[in-house]
Amino acid sequence: MRRKIQKMLKTSFLAALTVGFAVAVPMAYALTNSTSFVNTGDDAVIDTEAEVETDVNVTNSNTATVTQSVVSNANTGNNTANGGIGGSSITTGQALVGAGVSANTNSNLTALEFGGSNLASNLTDIVNTGDDAQVETETEIETDATVNNTNNANITQAVVSNANSGFNEANDGIGGASIRSGNANILSELDADANHNTTLFDFGYWGNGQGLLNDTMITNTGDNLDVESEAEMETNVNVANFNTMTSLQSIVANANSGYNESNGGIGGAGIVSGSAAIASAMSAAGNTNLTGIGGSGLGPASSNLSDIVNTGDDLELESETEVETDITTTGTNTFVGTQTYVLSSNSGFNETTQGIGGSSILSNGAGTSALMSTDANHNSTVFGMLGLLLNMLAL
Repeated sequence: MRRKIQKMLKTSFLAALTVGFAVAVPMAYALTNSTSFVNTGDDAVIDTEAEVETDVNVTNSNTATVTQSVVSNANTGNNTANGGIGGSSITTGQALVGAGVSANTNSNLTALEFGGSNLASNLTDIVNTGDDAQVETETEIETDATVNNTNNANITQAVVSNANSGFNEANDGIGGASIRSGNANILSELDADANHNTTLFDFGYWGNGQGLLNDTMITNTGDNLDVESEAEMETNVNVANFNTMTSLQSIVANANSGYNESNGGIGGAGIVSGSAAIASAMSAAGNTNLTGIGGSGLGPASSNLSDIVNTGDDLELESETEVETDITTTGTNTFVGTQTYVLSSNSGFNETTQGIGGSSILSNGAGTSALMSTDANHNSTVFGMLGLLLNMLAL
């Protein structure tokens, strides 16, 4: 008498994440194959198999070409006042220019969670009194995750600013001539930020997390019992990041409150020029790859338990447990950045001409400030518990 009982359960899960600033894919699945068999005859053949297969493929490809330009001109100057008999005066307001340019592009966040109930169980309980029983049990979990991020960013930012409250002229025959120019101030800021990839894997591996259990219990009184038990877990993770960033930033600024002329025949001639100030800042940051692979261990838990009670002859038992974990991370960065300032501030070049009387010139301060910063090409890969902590902080 020959009986054959065969069970096979197989699940496949495929998830593809392509583009996104924040993508999270939780994966939770449980697979149980339970066989209970009582046999009193000969030649029993029992073949049980439980298999979980997960394939994840994430591809992010970003290309950005950004050109930003600002041309600004603020003028309260270039004034002329002429008086024959009497007084002439010129008072100009402030000439202010503010320009801010920002480019933020090419960011990918991929979060894959395998924890929770990613568990495969193959439970076999056999009571046999016949001869020549063949029992084969197999449990297998295979997880493949491939992430490929490719970014390319070309950013050009240019600001041209002019602020003027000067170039004023006051002429008076008899009387006083005065000029008071306002402040000429320019504030410019450039910011370029591109190409950031964050990839997070959480394999769980806590008490009831991802695991593999192959439990075989056999009670046999016959001869020629052949038992083969196998549990296998394979995890492959491959992350590749390629970044290329070219940043060209330039600021040209001119602030003037000077070049004033006051002429008085008989009387007083005076000039008070306002301050001329330029404050500029530019920053370029990019090409950052962060990979966090977390869990209580890089390899999942695998158990192959065999409990056999046999009173017959010629018992053959083969039991195998295998765990294989392959992780490959690659980060390649290329950054070319150019930052250029051309700044000019002036509150001088003032002239007073007085025939009879007093003349005075008061020129306020002229100053420029420039700040440059670059921050690029960073690759970080964290495994284990630190990777899990990184995942928690990032999400």
